[in-house]
Order: sequence, then C-alpha cells, then structure tokens
Amino acid sequence: MDERTVSLARHWLQTDRPDRCLEVLDGADPTDPQVLLLRAWALSRLERWDDAESVARSGLAGDPGSVELRRVLAHVLTGRGRLREAAEVLASAAADAPEDVEVRAQLAANLVVRRFEDESARAIDALAALAPGSGRVALLRAHWHLEFGRREDARRHVLEALEADPADPQARALLGDLTTRSGDVAGVGHLRRAALDDFGDRSTVARARQAGVLDRYPGRLLLPALRVHPGWAAAGCFVLLWVSARVLVVGDAVVGGAMLAVTLLLVVWLAVAHAVAVWVLD
Repeated sequence: MDERTVSLARHWLQTDRPDRCLEVLDGADPTDPQVLLLRAWALSRLERWDDAESVARSGLAGDPGSVELRRVLAHVLTGRGRLREAAEVLASAAADAPEDVEVRAQLAANLVVRRFEDESARAIDALAALAPGSGRVALLRAHWHLEFGRREDARRHVLEALEADPADPQARALLGDLTTRSGDVAGVGHLRRAALDDFGDRSTVARARQAGVLDRYPGRLLLPALRVHPGWAAAGCFVLLWVSARVLVVGDAVVGGAMLAVTLLLVVWLAVAHAVAVWVLD
C-alpha cells in the first residue's frame, strides 16, 4: 500500500477524524493488514462495533500473529461489553509481546473494570516496571483506587498523571469526575476542558454537557449534598426519621411534625443530589 496514503489515514485517526480516515482508505486493498488495522481503529472510534469487529477479525485471519490487530479487537470487544473475551485476546497478545506497553495497559484496564483487585494491581505493577514514571500508570492506579472506593488515593494518583502529562484529557476528565463528586463546581470546568481537548471522545463530551446542570441554579444547590457519602447520608436520615417519629408519637406533636418535615426535605435533597450525580457522571 502507498506509504503516503497510510500516513494520511493515520494522521486523520490521530486527530480524531475517523470519518476522514475511512475516506482516505476507501478503495485501498481490502486484504492489506495495514489497511484493515487502520479501518478497524477508525470504525471503533465511530462506535460501529459490528463493522470494526468484522474488519479486525478479517485482518487476524490473514495475519494471526499481529499484536496490533489483537489490540484493536480487544478494544472493540470492550466497547461491546464483552470484557472476558477482550481479556483473553489481550492475554494472548501479552504472551507474544510481554514488553508491549500498550497491550499491558489495556490488559490492566480490563482487569480493573472487571474488579479483579489483586490481579489488576499486579498488572499495573507489571506496567509500571515497563514504563516507570508514566502518566498512564498513575491514571490506572487512580482508576484502581476509585473502583475500590478510595477516592482520596484516586485523586492523588490522577494529579500525578496530570503532572506527568498536563494535556491528558482522560486524566483531566477523571479529575473533573472526582472533583464534582466531592461537591466542588470546579469539577465541571475540568470536564469541559477534557471535552475540548478530546472532542472525538463522545462519552467525555456527553458527560461535560450533562455536568453543566450542576454549574447553574438550581443545580448548584445540590452540590453541598455530594460532600456527604451516600452511606452516611442514608444512616443519618434513618436516625433522624426514627427520632422525629418518636417525638411525634410520644412527645410534642408540633415539634415532632416539624422535625419530620425537615428530615423529609433533607432526605429528598440528598436523594435528588446523588441521583443527579449518577445521571451526570456515570
């Protein structure tokens, strides 16, 4: 295949224009592994999962040893929610290319999402040995801590990732997520910046757009409620409801009624705030 065509197609792919990449490849040799690789990545960026999987598998039929084609196939399978199949593909690629940082990073991310705590931790450590000081490693550690409920540790690692690469939109988006969940409106700004830096990522753009709800009234009134952990909020509301009911039944009806009304308003405020956060950020 013409090297100029390959370079141009890769350029459009790297600049988040998968549609232009496909246009450049239109008419190219459909059996060329390089064409199939670029086409599979472009289709996956457009979330055309069926087409992307078909192209990736066609490429592997002609070149079963290709690590890059297995990487894109794993990416497609992940996009389709078939995480176990993706892990199997990545494991075979890692066996053939044990020092490939991209494969190791994908495999570690897969294990984190599947909540394999010990396995994912070992996979991240293996990646760190290959790429010490890497922002990607710090970002994976942030995702690992967040997946297992350690928000402060996640925040520390995402700041490390941004220190290593201040322009990383994924790290910026995660910082926005963590900051917004803590009840700070500055998180919305981080999400917007991440969306601008990575406009081709539909999920980041969508989250930034939805997070705008919390950057204007009445959405801003919900932010303080996000500073309270849902578990503690539920426990506190239960105790307040119980005390209010006791006062209402065996004590002063007026005081008990007022306490109950205030408690119910508090429950509604906390419930709406966390429901909106889930809708915006999950």
